[in-house]
Amino acid sequence: MNYLEAARKIYEEGYRFAGVRSLTDDENYNIGDTCRQSYEWDREEDCSTYYTTGLKAGGTCAIEVRTDYLDNDTVEEDIKELAERIEKAVVATDLYMGFTKAIIAGNSTYTDLDWSDDNEIRIVDAVVIELI
Repeated sequence: MNYLEAARKIYEEGYRFAGVRSLTDDENYNIGDTCRQSYEWDREEDCSTYYTTGLKAGGTCAIEVRTDYLDNDTVEEDIKELAERIEKAVVATDLYMGFTKAIIAGNSTYTDLDWSDDNEIRIVDAVVIELI
């Protein structure tokens, strides 16, 4: 897949945060939809709180795609670099369940470092940019 279109939308819309998420079986989104909040991980039961307490994560969890530190000579080079970051995050989501992946973005996050996985971001009111 060519990630340039998604990168261009994130860049031009000015989204401050982006990520790639493996969707669960009960998530069915279209481009432009707002994602539901993710569930926390129940460490005692070693499963999602979807099945236990129902505790939410404060945002939609995803593998982070850094949207900052783009300081190339041209906008097109920035967008190309952002697309490369998206591609790396897509590969990183292979560790998680789910066949469909979504590129999501938003303008605020919630972070609870005690619970987060490596490179996890929790985007508040995350919008689906692209489905993979």
